[in-house]
This record gives sequence, structure tokens and C-alpha cells, in this order.
Amino acid sequence: MPDLKRFQRWRVGPRQSRGRELVVLACDVSPSMLMPLKFSQGRQTSRLAGAQQAMRVFVSSGVAAGRAADVCVVTFSGVARLDRRWTPVHIVAPLIKAIDGISFVGEGTNIAAALKLSLAQIRRRQSGRHITDARIVLVTDGDANLDTYQHEQLIKEARRRQVRIFPIAICNKGDDPMTYDRDLLLRIAKATRGQFRTAHDFDQLRAALALR
Repeated sequence: MPDLKRFQRWRVGPRQSRGRELVVLACDVSPSMLMPLKFSQGRQTSRLAGAQQAMRVFVSSGVAAGRAADVCVVTFSGVARLDRRWTPVHIVAPLIKAIDGISFVGEGTNIAAALKLSLAQIRRRQSGRHITDARIVLVTDGDANLDTYQHEQLIKEARRRQVRIFPIAICNKGDDPMTYDRDLLLRIAKATRGQFRTAHDFDQLRAALALR
């Protein structure tokens, strides 16, 4: 559990001279995220717990840097849901609470549903605002197995709205790439000017989540 009082002491106002960044943190909550993720010094935790910790680091680093960013949190398994509406990154407590509250829900890995909900949130937030960058950080460990026919349409929408997508695949070294649908994640990243990363341990996951 993070020290919320410490985070609140870091709280600073957003830079007013710049437009806003929009960041959707979209996290897989299917049962496979119960599999272990390595930390330093041999420690292990679940993949979901590691993703939560990496998202906390993302939020706290945004506070420390005084970033002018709005963040929302989406989770997905067979369906997608909005866990936290748009919140300025310097308003820490509700973002950390939403991240801490993420839990396993349902079966399946519906990446299409995650992208659809994330793009809908960005579309609403872009209206009437000066947005300098919009991106979706998609953390998953699974093969997309639901609503796959929607992928190309969603990629086109992301391109049209200039939304960059950064897929992160949590996997073990030596895993078959089809375990996490490498081809799809690479295609999504390339088509939207994002970047695809794999994460074999927490340090790699934290670094991938910090991508610009």
C-alpha cells in the first residue's frame, strides 16, 4: 500500500503554458494475470500486482515532474470497464485508490473492448480542449480472443484521432509469441506510432510503462 500522504506532499499544480496530455492506463484483469512476475532479489508477485505497482510509479513520477496530464484507468477481461474517470495526475489519491482497487474479473482477453472504451474516453476528453498528446498504455499477458473482428476498425479510429497506443506484453523469457499475440500488438503499435514492449520482470514493466 503506497504512502498517500507522501504522494500528497509531492502534489504540484500542472504547467499552464502547455496543453494537456491524455493517458489511458488499460490493464488486463483476466485470471492469467495471477501468474507470477519476478522482482529484484528473487521476489515474486502476481502479474496484476506488478502492473498495479508500475502504475503507481507512473502516477507518482508524473506528480514529481509537474506534468500537465489527465489520466483515466480502464480494466478488461471478457469486457472492459472504466475504473477511474479522467483525473489530473497531480490529484493523486483517487488515482491511487482506483489502481489499488483493481481486481480479477471474468474470463477472456478482449483487447478490442479495452481499446473501444479507451478511445471513447479520449474522444470525449478531446472535445474543446488543447490536447498535445493522447495515448493508451495497454498492459496484457494474453492472446486477444474476443471481438477480434473489431481490431482494424479501432486501429483506424486511433490513427484518425492521433492516439498513440503502447502495448506491453507481460511474459516469461522463451514464451511462444502467440501466447500474447505478438503480431497483433506489434501491428497496433506500429500503425498508431506507439511502441510495443515485452516485460519479463517488474523493472522492464516499470520502464515500459514510462514510455513517452
